[in-house]
Amino acid sequence: MNIVNAITPEQLQYWADDRGEIHVFRAPDDVPGCSDCNAVVTPMPDGQTVVRVAWKPSDDDIMQLLAGGTIWLSTWGGLPPHMLEVQAPS
Repeated sequence: MNIVNAITPEQLQYWADDRGEIHVFRAPDDVPGCSDCNAVVTPMPDGQTVVRVAWKPSDDDIMQLLAGGTIWLSTWGGLPPHMLEVQAPS
């Protein structure tokens, strides 16, 4: 899957409803294969923060998923509360 680094104003509006900002997250220098990642960061009314990163599956990813493949979410430093969401194409 490919990280979508160009977050559009429409995507920001869809997820953040005028309360969010685009932030750039950077991996430590010693992690090979990691690159900068743009995310929509949204403060919630209860004081929590939601961070959303857009991923776009490649044609190969879609074929593997249709064949019963699995999406894995990996994080460094433990797995924070998370969810996987799909935004319908506009």
